[in-house]
Amino acid sequence: MTLVDSDVIIQALNGNLETIQLLKKIGLNEIVISSITLMEIYQGALIKFSFPN
Repeated sequence: MTLVDSDVIIQALNGNLETIQLLKKIGLNEIVISSITLMEIYQGALIKFSFPN
């Protein structure tokens, strides 16, 4: 298993092809995130979608 930090997840969510390819190479079933990473991503999404640009 590979522990992935929030910056990697955010890069993938933003469409960074190099990051997406790396995650696919590792294998989606082999990737794990910590509860802290999950909260960071959740909090970032709430902020991004709660306030108008």
